[in-house]
Amino acid sequence: MLLLDEPSLGLAPKVVKEVFALIRNINEHHGTAIFVVEHNLKSLFSVVDRGYILDKGRVVADGDTKKLEESDILEKVFLGHAR
Repeated sequence: MLLLDEPSLGLAPKVVKEVFALIRNINEHHGTAIFVVEHNLKSLFSVVDRGYILDKGRVVADGDTKKLEESDILEKVFLGHAR
């Protein structure tokens, strides 16, 4: 298992793409389970299969990233209306 905390923090957009491509590569080629805590959801959702959305330390949504992207939960969390 690989645990990553904000791997894109402070990086240029081009480097962020490279970092997330490496994360996906590690998962696919080595079968490594990867747990990523990240605020850059747009970039992260392109490389993960499942997501958990937290609000004040509580899981308010989880599931397939496509479904999470299509739902309004992210807007609710970022605007403070998830509870």
